[in-house]
Amino acid sequence: MITGDKLTIQLVKNLQLSDLTAPERESRSYKMCKSGLTQKEIAARLSKSEAYISRNISAFKVREAAQAAGVDASGLEIGILNELQPAAAADYPAFVSKILQNGGILYARRAAFVMRSMTLPKR
Repeated sequence: MITGDKLTIQLVKNLQLSDLTAPERESRSYKMCKSGLTQKEIAARLSKSEAYISRNISAFKVREAAQAAGVDASGLEIGILNELQPAAAADYPAFVSKILQNGGILYARRAAFVMRSMTLPKR
């Protein structure tokens, strides 16, 4: 297992060369966070925004939950996965399956809007 500075150096090289897939970027960002670095530290080391790192880590969690349930989420982009953040983690696999069946990002955005409107408190 690669940790610490070696992981950072490897990720920086890969990001600069743009040869990582979305799942690889997400996984590497997550591993760096799990190694004890904060999102702010990771962002500084990679010359990326903290929001970029946060989106990658969030997408990793959704992708992992879906794939653990047997749903192939490898073809989904980070934006689609992040649209699912308002849902409960246990619901990620079902939502990813629905997204794949119903046409991708537009379906994900509609579903996310409905989830937010159902879960946000009324004013």
